[in-house]
Amino acid sequence: MKAASAHSVPPGANVGQYPDTGMRYLPVYLLIVACAGFGFAYWGLETPDGRRAYDEMAGIIPMAAGLAGAVLVVVAAAIWLWRWISARHRSNPRKERT
Repeated sequence: MKAASAHSVPPGANVGQYPDTGMRYLPVYLLIVACAGFGFAYWGLETPDGRRAYDEMAGIIPMAAGLAGAVLVVVAAAIWLWRWISARHRSNPRKERT
């Protein structure tokens, strides 16, 4: 008899279904990283210590972190919107015309 591994799936489990995967937390992780990018951008561009650490052309580093944070917020919103639309379509499928 084969021993059960730590990664074995019980019979009848919904393998591959969206709610059971780690992807449901991806927008939350993206927002956390975006907040870190915004915080770094604020520190690097708006505080005296940050401006001293990133003077002249090095100031593009916190600016790029802020831009990356904005992109991550848009991606997280797009994922949430896609999940919301796909959930509505799954719960209310259109009837086929015959």
